[in-house]
Amino acid sequence: MKLAIAVTSLVASPAFTAGQATPNYTSPLGVEIYNPAELFHPSGTWSLMSRAGNTLYISGMRGFYPSNTTLAPVGRERIYQAFANMKTLAELSGSDLASCFLIRPQTS
Repeated sequence: MKLAIAVTSLVASPAFTAGQATPNYTSPLGVEIYNPAELFHPSGTWSLMSRAGNTLYISGMRGFYPSNTTLAPVGRERIYQAFANMKTLAELSGSDLASCFLIRPQTS
């Protein structure tokens, strides 16, 4: 049996400083949706990150290399790349991983 791990969400409560990311869309309720060009474009209607108030949601992250949008090799390297991508997203928003208060992994 093969075990695949995908980190599905990282939730941070950042002290938002002037981050580099700008929202691609803001909902009528003020939820900001982000798909920064520094990473990869998600498939379908998904986004890489959203912000509601002072809470940042990074979800559906997989171990893609931002430079060429290919997946890292299966295993530890892919997991490390997923966390590196989440770190990049947090930093682009003006936050960091030290502000993270929830990581919910998905295994299949």
